Amino acid sequence: MASGAQSCPDLEGRWSYGPVHACAVEAHTVFFGSGAIFSTADITDPADPVLLGEALVPGLIRDVTAQGSTAFAASDAAGLLAIDVSDPSAPSLLSTTPTFDKALGLAVSGDTACVADALGGLLLYDVSDPASPALLGSYFPDDEVLDVAVTGIYVVLAAGTTGLIVVDVSDPADPSPIAILDTPGWARRVAIEGTTAYVADYFGGLRIVDLSSPTNPVNAGSLTVPGLAFDPQPEGNTLFLVDMIFGLRAIDVSNPSSPAELSAFETPGAAWDVAVVQGHAYVAADETGLFVVDVNDPSVPIEAGLLPTPGPTVHLGFFGNDVLVSDPSLGFRILDLSVPDDPLLVGSWEAPGPAWGAVPYGDHVLVAGGREGLRVVDASDPSAPVEVGFYDTPGDALEIVAAGSLAYVADADKGLRIIDLTVLESPEEIGSYDSSGFTLSVALHGERAYLADQQNGLAILDVSDPAFPVNIGSFVPGGTILNLWLEYPLVYLVDGAEGLIVADVSDPEGAQTLGTWETSAYAYDVAVSGDFAFIADGADGLAVLNVSDPSFPWKVGAYDTPGDAQRIVLDGNTVYVCDDAAGFSWYAFDACDLPCTFDCSAEVFPALGDVPLDVAFSASVASTNCPPSETFAWDFGDGATSEDAWAQHTYESAGTFTWSLTVTLLGETCTRTGQITVEHGVPGDCDRNGAISIGEIQKTINMFLGSEPPDCGADQNADGSVSIGEVQQVINLFLGG
Repeated sequence: MASGAQSCPDLEGRWSYGPVHACAVEAHTVFFGSGAIFSTADITDPADPVLLGEALVPGLIRDVTAQGSTAFAASDAAGLLAIDVSDPSAPSLLSTTPTFDKALGLAVSGDTACVADALGGLLLYDVSDPASPALLGSYFPDDEVLDVAVTGIYVVLAAGTTGLIVVDVSDPADPSPIAILDTPGWARRVAIEGTTAYVADYFGGLRIVDLSSPTNPVNAGSLTVPGLAFDPQPEGNTLFLVDMIFGLRAIDVSNPSSPAELSAFETPGAAWDVAVVQGHAYVAADETGLFVVDVNDPSVPIEAGLLPTPGPTVHLGFFGNDVLVSDPSLGFRILDLSVPDDPLLVGSWEAPGPAWGAVPYGDHVLVAGGREGLRVVDASDPSAPVEVGFYDTPGDALEIVAAGSLAYVADADKGLRIIDLTVLESPEEIGSYDSSGFTLSVALHGERAYLADQQNGLAILDVSDPAFPVNIGSFVPGGTILNLWLEYPLVYLVDGAEGLIVADVSDPEGAQTLGTWETSAYAYDVAVSGDFAFIADGADGLAVLNVSDPSFPWKVGAYDTPGDAQRIVLDGNTVYVCDDAAGFSWYAFDACDLPCTFDCSAEVFPALGDVPLDVAFSASVASTNCPPSETFAWDFGDGATSEDAWAQHTYESAGTFTWSLTVTLLGETCTRTGQITVEHGVPGDCDRNGAISIGEIQKTINMFLGSEPPDCGADQNADGSVSIGEVQQVINLFLGG
């Protein structure tokens, strides 16, 4: 998501490099996104692309195109970006235009930018002044709009499960759909050459569509690919198609009804986008970077060059005054952040497999290397770290906690592995605990280890003898437990779609929930300092909760990061957020004391009826930065009251009653009032069917005699008894009088 002006916590810096998902070429310059960094590179020599310049932007770059001295980018939740590239060595952000949802694709024709805004539909902008784009018009189909291409007065949309939509934009203020062509897969991207549209239909492969009659698009041909068709780039009779899983494919489309694959080139990373110029294909290759393929002979593609970029940031640690950045595609980097606006690369280490976490251990670094187990790296010279030892755990090493000479490894489906580090060159396992689920995280307190098990919640182990860990308790809240933070005797668990669970584990055999907080997105991680908990809340960024009362956590601050917040690391008063494809960012935090504001509402039904009238009362509160500690006070207007948010009350007599609701929160009140009108109805009509029966006459007589209490509206003057006159009136009603 895009970061915006927010008051707590305060952004201090960003290192926003990440995978490459989009690229475009203009002359001898390639423009591409690396996470939330817009980059330019000189490709005069395609075999040796040279980075020219970079600009920090507010969101992930999903698509990019260049037009003269201006580049435009679809930047996910940040919207439409315009970037000055008149000097490619110093690109600068001209404007950020928020869109309705997430800008995923764009095409620029003349002074009009067409943006594929996912659930926000098709948006048309006047970009004659790139510093100040103006919305011209919009079109909202029933499905997501994932990509857009332009041909004359028509815009063609790749619209997911709907397929291809042709829109007439001759009047930009009123775009009008004129045709829909369903595709068998999921229309992800589209490109047009002449009167032919090429659709990357994801699992539906390549679809070729004849647009010679825009009101009647026709399937002209198709080709199945082994992976997921993601982006097409036509070049004459050859189409270059990005297969997200298997790389770049060259396809002969000289006969659209019978496309034929010429070659396939497997890129080292997932392929997202391709731009072709002067016999070279530039592939946005995800975690690998910008990959260059010589396609002068499309049937014999040749690897030509690579401009590497960082992959996603999944974990942070600290090494002296520097930061350890774990990148599953590389290993780890050591960064000097002493100048927040200019982070400096000190050194790096390339792992043999993924690196899910790196933690300092003296002048060494311990790396959770996934399927490659525990790796030990000597970083005594931070500029040139070198591996000195490893232990290949049986599962996937995902997290490491070191204590003394032991490393406790969360080893996925192989539970907990306890490794002796006495000899760093040859670590060895001395104990283990095989859980029945998937161990993602571990924390220690004294002689106990606490495991976050994805399927089975929290496992509590006695590790006083590391060779023989013993399960002494568990806590199974349900859901998907992804991480934990221990502040003994409290443990804070993050449960994916549900949010935060605070549990008391002082009694391992009787751990119990104290409080919960429901996430607005998807919670991945939690860290706690004093009265505050920091939640990595996926697409909604960083959430700050007040947990001074663990039974009532409440949100007091937030920062909407550019990517998906997935990990939290604390260092004094600084909060670091691993933002996946957008690198990481860090924030100064003292305390969030944002004002509590709230409003209340009341629903009452029915507000009109006959005696006796049963009425349902319902109160609700909408609050910001407030604890969930509101109290309710209903006054029903007839002397009865309730302190429940939802209440039921019966009015036993006729009249007009004024009710009131008072909600109190942190000493402030909100009041709502209204009226209930209760009418007599038909006196003596106990079954309320509008007519008097013999039985109801007898019942009324019993009320007169005192053998039954007054009821059914027979006591018309509400004096507490039924008179002979009131009995006579009920009889008259029976007789039709």
